[in-house]
Amino acid sequence: MAHTNVLTEEGMTRLRNFQRRTAGYVAAWLMCGALVSLALCWLQIRYGLQPLQRTYLKQYVRGSLRASVTQRSQSTYILLVRTVTNPTTKKETLVRVTDAEVEPVLDTRGKIVRDPQLGLMFTLKPGIPYKYFYWQVGRARDAEMYPWMRVNIYQGTGLFGMCAPMLIIGGMVFFSGLMATIIRDRRANQRYEQGRAIRGTRQLSPQDYEREQEAATGLGIVVYERRERAA
Repeated sequence: MAHTNVLTEEGMTRLRNFQRRTAGYVAAWLMCGALVSLALCWLQIRYGLQPLQRTYLKQYVRGSLRASVTQRSQSTYILLVRTVTNPTTKKETLVRVTDAEVEPVLDTRGKIVRDPQLGLMFTLKPGIPYKYFYWQVGRARDAEMYPWMRVNIYQGTGLFGMCAPMLIIGGMVFFSGLMATIIRDRRANQRYEQGRAIRGTRQLSPQDYEREQEAATGLGIVVYERRERAA
């Protein structure tokens, strides 16, 4: 078996080669893990969220990020609201609706109707009182809107909580794939050092050789005609 002491020149060369291969493995599996996480996030947004949750998602992400930086930031919010008359004061009160109070408008093919500017179109469920029902556009403090959306729209789930399962699965793909690749690399390198794989050749057992040569019909050998010279 070849000498593998890292203090020798040969050992240092093999170590550098292994580090280069490992860096390539890390980059490849990191990309695979990221793609898996992104694909799962897309599936969660497309099929796991309710219609109003999908509509508010961009505003929720923006409000969360800006509220974490400063408490004074303000953003423009487009919210679905309804007005009701207060029986005591007889004044109209503005109420922000949730997914439990609305349902999307469907076309003749059963698909959700979209507004070019506001996104999905909704209608109030039967029995929900209202005087007016519309989209409200206005500015509000992110530090106030983010907690409201988190509690009333996303059932207390923050951005990290929404992404955590996808990130965990992507991380599992990354680490498991990386470990499996490194183990296979080490085994292949050990076979190389033992002389079982030298410069592209392989040491095969008779059974393996017969199995790989099943399709072979023979060896091609160039034959030249022998001519006798006249004396």
